[in-house]
Amino acid sequence: MAAPKPIESHGIAPLRRSFGALLEMGMAAAESAIPDRTAGWVQTASRSVVRKIFIPPGPKLAEVLDARWNSYCDQYRRCSKHCSEEAVHELRVSIRRLLAQLILVEEVLPGSALSKLRKALKRQFKEFGELRDVHVQRQAIGRLLARYPALVLLDLDLLRRERRLVKEAARSLKTAREKKLLSWIRRVREGLLQDADDEAAQRRMLARIMDATTAAFDKVIERLFEASEAEPETIHCVRLAYKKFRYMVEALSPTWTGYSPKQLRRMAYYQRRLGRIQDAEVLRTTLVGFAKRNPASREAMRPVGRLFHRRRSEAMRAFLRGADEARLFWPPRD
Repeated sequence: MAAPKPIESHGIAPLRRSFGALLEMGMAAAESAIPDRTAGWVQTASRSVVRKIFIPPGPKLAEVLDARWNSYCDQYRRCSKHCSEEAVHELRVSIRRLLAQLILVEEVLPGSALSKLRKALKRQFKEFGELRDVHVQRQAIGRLLARYPALVLLDLDLLRRERRLVKEAARSLKTAREKKLLSWIRRVREGLLQDADDEAAQRRMLARIMDATTAAFDKVIERLFEASEAEPETIHCVRLAYKKFRYMVEALSPTWTGYSPKQLRRMAYYQRRLGRIQDAEVLRTTLVGFAKRNPASREAMRPVGRLFHRRRSEAMRAFLRGADEARLFWPPRD
């Protein structure tokens, strides 16, 4: 299938035209990319989730939940000591992975403990979002200061914001209800271990989990059709939907998907291409906001603005060239 044409720098073409055209040109491939969720995953012999030795999902999900929780605790303690760029990033990654695991669990184990746990983690994740953005921007600006000295003004502005956000993050970490989170996690884990010896119940659980992952994949495809370079927020929506799907697949791999480390790395690289677009857009938006607040700096910042705009366009074109690769990520195939 041919790759979409690059977007011209002087024109704005919707992403849906490029990605949608790919699917319309190969409708059979498109239909296979979005499987029918009414079909039973466990009963379909062509999918790799069916094994000669059935692996009950309840105990396995509890095991993975333990690993995700322990990773979150490690990163939480690390960030409590020092909210460095790497520490904040790794904490947010651990939270997102834990949330993806809880999304899977919620399909088979709804309850107040699970709902409260997810809400608390989502709130914590958002609290560190702005600080993470500032870290990424300062890192990018640091590489450009020698070439564009005027950026030192923006860097100082971001440094002041970073110091404020670090103090806020430190207060947030001190007031987090760690014991309450642990109590909720234990209740969720106990629920997963119930009916571990009931094969029929475990098979139904696996079918619901795979359906939930398929629904997450469907959302990625839907967001891709809606995405447009003219509306950066739509690209961000693709990225969020894809992150959720990818972390769910990781939680199921390789036990039920059969995905190899190489396949999972391929999915990770797709996410990085989306991340470059988001990083470039955040940096461009920050520069525009700074120039509005500091009119005297507009002329000096103009060359930098052109650079950021060009980088965003290049990141978009790089993503577009392989956007249709997403359809290969699901469902698992033998």
